[in-house]
Amino acid sequence: MARTGTHADVDIQAEFNNDVKQAAATALATTKPGEGLNPLDKSNPWAFFDHYIDRVAAQCVNSSRPSVDNSGGFDVYVWDSMLLNGANG
Repeated sequence: MARTGTHADVDIQAEFNNDVKQAAATALATTKPGEGLNPLDKSNPWAFFDHYIDRVAAQCVNSSRPSVDNSGGFDVYVWDSMLLNGANG
């Protein structure tokens, strides 16, 4: 935030976006809805979905972290990036 972005910065962001999309595709394909959900929440569709999407996002964060740990702001904005860019396609 202290300087104008460079072409290299754009390349890094594009790589991150591609990593998020790949991580989201894998997470969505491998995360079983309802698995690990509190049995008391099984009839609550909001709790069911919230639990599912949180697990998808966590899987995306964990699989993307090694390639972007040194990127500025990763630790602050990662959850928003995963939920907005990745899990929603």
